[in-house]
Amino acid sequence: MNNTHSSSDDHIVALQFKTIRNISSKRDSFKGRKILVGLVDTTELLKLGKDSGDGKLTTNVADKKANVRDAVVAKKGKMISVKTGVTKEIYSSLENEPDIFHFLNNGITILCDRSEENKEKPGYLSLKNPSIANGGHTHDVIRAFHHNHPASNDALCKVEVIYVDIKHKENQDLDDEISIARNTQKKVADVSIAGKRGILDDLHWLNNQDIGRSETDKHKFDPLKLLQVTFLLCPDSMWNKWEDRNLNRASVYSAKSSCLKTYRKFHNDNLEAKKFIDKVSSEALKLYFEFQRTDIIKGMFKQIKSDSYTDLGDGKYRLKDGWILPIISALSHFLDTKTFKVNMPSEKLLRGIIASIYESGYENEKNVQLLGKNSQSYTQVLRLLQSEFDLESLGKQTFK
Repeated sequence: MNNTHSSSDDHIVALQFKTIRNISSKRDSFKGRKILVGLVDTTELLKLGKDSGDGKLTTNVADKKANVRDAVVAKKGKMISVKTGVTKEIYSSLENEPDIFHFLNNGITILCDRSEENKEKPGYLSLKNPSIANGGHTHDVIRAFHHNHPASNDALCKVEVIYVDIKHKENQDLDDEISIARNTQKKVADVSIAGKRGILDDLHWLNNQDIGRSETDKHKFDPLKLLQVTFLLCPDSMWNKWEDRNLNRASVYSAKSSCLKTYRKFHNDNLEAKKFIDKVSSEALKLYFEFQRTDIIKGMFKQIKSDSYTDLGDGKYRLKDGWILPIISALSHFLDTKTFKVNMPSEKLLRGIIASIYESGYENEKNVQLLGKNSQSYTQVLRLLQSEFDLESLGKQTFK
């Protein structure tokens, strides 16, 4: 996030510290790193938000792009809930024990592109493009508290300001690593770490920015789910090329995290594989949504229990993942590896594919979750497709 050049887009914030100390070592200074630590009135921290246009500091949401858990800035003026959990405890300490708030709270870590102390005003620190790397919840609660209690007395908050100069080679990506390391009070999800390191960027941008890159991106599509369906849509010929073996397709349903681990490995060691997966992802996502709104199972209700789908009330049905994933896996047989598109089979053949999945993984147990975990749900239908078995007739016989 560091940038030594100023522009009209730069955001400058000046904070008045009660106490402040430069704790940078000589080695830090030599390598273009600076660490300042101090105590700040909580109302001063409201300045970290950019102007929302209404003149009220408490409505100004702070920049948290540096925070591994909060890569997306919230809506202007939106207040965090302080009714339960950690946020409730932070709020309570501000309300009931403001004199010792800085002892009870871990404080806030700010990364910035530059920090400069005012020699004429002790403790007055200007920050260029400050972003909260850790303590985002604390800042959100402080906003909510001062919004609800505008006349309240200040509490003090511990603040650490860090600047690293990226012109030094050893500082490349150090700000991201700081954010990841500082968020250790609760284990940071692997997806957030991958997102912060840019591993999920291509999936995000190739899919119209609708793919999450953090565990907090609840409003976006789950990147692990996208990797699941994309892996399954990649044919075994490609997996043999990349891994010298067929994909263990049943394990994809059972362990989303293993997909991220493999994708991260490709990001580091096999860019050809990663690029192929990235290009297939849009087709996989489209298919996933199609089977969340389909009429293909009409006429199958004697064989397929109602807990396998949701009736959408308009003649369409949302299939559960235990069905969707084996179906998408079967469609890998029809993927054009040059266009990255599926040459979609006829409806009769698709019903035959579903009949094969039904026979191999669902007929005996009638359990949609076990269906997704059953290796035969994936392997048998691919064998039949490769052998040019008459799946259309199987579909007619199974779903009479």
